[in-house]
Amino acid sequence: MFKQNYIQKLAFDNIRRQRKFYRFIFVSLLTTFILSSVIAILYASYEEISYREKYTRYGKWGLVIDGESENELKSLKKDCSIISGRIYRVGEVNYQGKSLGEMTSLDNTALDLTALQLKEGRFPQNASEIILEEDRLIGLDIPHKVNQTIELTVNDGNHQQTLPYKIVGIAKNYSQIYSISLGSFITVNHPTSNYQTLVYSKDNLQLWNSVITNQFEDRIQYNMETYGGNYKRMGEDSLYQYDDYSLYFRYVIVIVGFIGVLGTMISSVSKRTENFVLMRAIGATSKQIQKLIVYEGLLLIIIAGIIGVVCGLILSATILYLYHSLMNGAFLMIVNQTFYVQLAISFIVAVIVNFIPSFEAYFIPLTSKVHQSIKKHKVRKIRKVTIPSLALRELTDNKTASISLIILLMVGIMGNMMLFYTIDTYTDDLKSLYVEDYDYTIGNYDDSISQDELTALSQIKGVSTQIVHSHDIQVYWQDITEEKSLLYGRQNNFNLQPESKYYYLETSELFYYENQAVVEDILLAHHMEGRFPENEDEVFIVKEFWNAHEDGSGSGGYYTKKQFDEDKKDSYIQEKGLDIGDEVEVFTNDWGSRKLGNGHRMKIVGTIYFDDVTQKENRLFFGIGSGGMYKFLTNKQTYQKYISKDTEQNIFCDVNNYDAQFTLKKQLFEIKDRYPDVMYNDLNSVQQLHIISLKEITFKDISFFGGLVFGIILLVYMNRKIKAIARKHQIGLYRAIGMTKKQIVMIYTLYAFAIYIISFIIYTILSILLSNLQFLNMLDYIQLSQVLSVISLGVIVIFVIVFAVYSELKNNILESISHD
Repeated sequence: MFKQNYIQKLAFDNIRRQRKFYRFIFVSLLTTFILSSVIAILYASYEEISYREKYTRYGKWGLVIDGESENELKSLKKDCSIISGRIYRVGEVNYQGKSLGEMTSLDNTALDLTALQLKEGRFPQNASEIILEEDRLIGLDIPHKVNQTIELTVNDGNHQQTLPYKIVGIAKNYSQIYSISLGSFITVNHPTSNYQTLVYSKDNLQLWNSVITNQFEDRIQYNMETYGGNYKRMGEDSLYQYDDYSLYFRYVIVIVGFIGVLGTMISSVSKRTENFVLMRAIGATSKQIQKLIVYEGLLLIIIAGIIGVVCGLILSATILYLYHSLMNGAFLMIVNQTFYVQLAISFIVAVIVNFIPSFEAYFIPLTSKVHQSIKKHKVRKIRKVTIPSLALRELTDNKTASISLIILLMVGIMGNMMLFYTIDTYTDDLKSLYVEDYDYTIGNYDDSISQDELTALSQIKGVSTQIVHSHDIQVYWQDITEEKSLLYGRQNNFNLQPESKYYYLETSELFYYENQAVVEDILLAHHMEGRFPENEDEVFIVKEFWNAHEDGSGSGGYYTKKQFDEDKKDSYIQEKGLDIGDEVEVFTNDWGSRKLGNGHRMKIVGTIYFDDVTQKENRLFFGIGSGGMYKFLTNKQTYQKYISKDTEQNIFCDVNNYDAQFTLKKQLFEIKDRYPDVMYNDLNSVQQLHIISLKEITFKDISFFGGLVFGIILLVYMNRKIKAIARKHQIGLYRAIGMTKKQIVMIYTLYAFAIYIISFIIYTILSILLSNLQFLNMLDYIQLSQVLSVISLGVIVIFVIVFAVYSELKNNILESISHD
């Protein structure tokens, strides 16, 4: 009989004396604890870093309430703890006869919730001090510096005051980024009766759901930019739910740790069966052998747990510092409750996994298995079988180890696909963001910008400008009723009877481009048919690719043939009566008119179907107007002959000389201030912000998925390494009967290939079942990145499994067996 303290000492001595063997179990446990620590720390840290990045750009507030808000605030306070601040509308600002937008006043809470970023100076402390956007200084035409005083006239609609204001700060541009209107000039301590209320709660999910349950969503606006990515909602009547994808990762790590360590432990017990037989022979009981196995495992778990946590902290800090250095983000490492819960789960799983194989102690025979093993696999029997049959036997004789590998690899395939998908998405999105586009655009849908202002814009040196005028039109041609699938959408809105000639009309737009030469060059480069209009009453048609359904409805249009082909449509509508030489009748009714006006006959002199377009070309021909199958282009004299006021005006500007952008911005801001409803876009700034956000998201995802895949590959290697050591006698027997190393490598290569194929098939079946897709439909969603991810992981897995065996072949196996 072995004494209790002797069993503990024996467990310690076994680990100390057989470090080469036990290190593989140790590394498996260590990998599990490192993965658990890193996933928990990185998620909590990235969540806080992302939150800070978002609220720095878009504000900390969770929602905004328009107008009187006392009742809503009382309802919200019943459900959650909130703080609120107000944005007061002070009035319209006029400087030296120029209208410069709006002035707003923020209370201290609102100033904190907006999280404005100052480039220079400080925030205002009283109503005579202001901060303003960096670009607004261009419109003021004053020196770019703080602590200067200017006189502004502020009109609140009832009163007008001219007062001196001291500029104490210059804020980073926020007009295009913030989803609330803060005004171009911001002050404090100037309350008015016209205000919005910003609301913030530490539990933003509860705040949003409180709005839904209290039924005043129609009066609020959510801050989707800061918080929207964290939540999901199934429908308008449902509540928001927290979309914590890290929860799935924690489940995956638990499964990976359980399976990986379980396979390693079972293999280690199998390897030491002969030692346990010897212990039984000299008087040890099954229970004592079980205790020995458990003690050994617990010692390894404690050591691996401590070292794993330390390594996890160091690795997490390294990754977060890299993120801080590369992305210029905050350097934060959050160790919160999630970390301790994940760590506790990992310890519990490791202990359970340690106990499961220990029950093998009750099934250890009193005679050695070596003789039985040799007797079972006679030499003459081995000579008769082939390499594929030996690989199959390896699969069937080691069911537990094989199943463990299959489960590990299924998770590995998922992680590797997500890793490749992240990289593929990043490259595609980055490519789309880096496409050539206009630097600045203005869209005007209300009062027309004067021609003098438009001419002044087009004459700025160092700037290329394209000004597009458009007007809504109704179009009739002789064969308009031939395509039956489109008739439903062409029923007119002018109270005409079905028997009327003009009952069916095509809604479209008539375009005139001030820089006509550029448009003609584009159309020529895309192989237009015919020519561009030169005389009065001539039009050019840009056609889209449309499908018709059998039920008589037309499907959505495709701007280019490339888009059409990518959607795998067989054919598209080609209507009669819209070819070169045909005539159309154009009605230029103003918006909202209920009576069809006079028609104007125009001759078609050119047409085009675009095969593909650049981003700039897309904006010129398809990015404006109200839709329709056709865009009708004409020249200046025809457009101005029939159109007195534009329905829509669009201005596209490219800066060719850096110094010219200040003159351009000044004029654009003057237009924006005189016409409050225009849509101004600094596309270059927006593009850069999107690129930064994309890089941040990609770095975070790669660190998650990359760490998971690396950990699984390491566990696979440890699992197979211990199994190779445990089956050393089998490998030695292969060598003893004359098999070469190459033949043995081929056996385990086929084994690894079979394991990986089985894993992939099971993963695919589960994916189809969970996604409710048919197999043939799923083929449509397969991307090159997914194929590459499966192939690359397969190559790595086969190499790792074979290398685990090959590293044992390098040793003198027969001598090693004799020593054992």
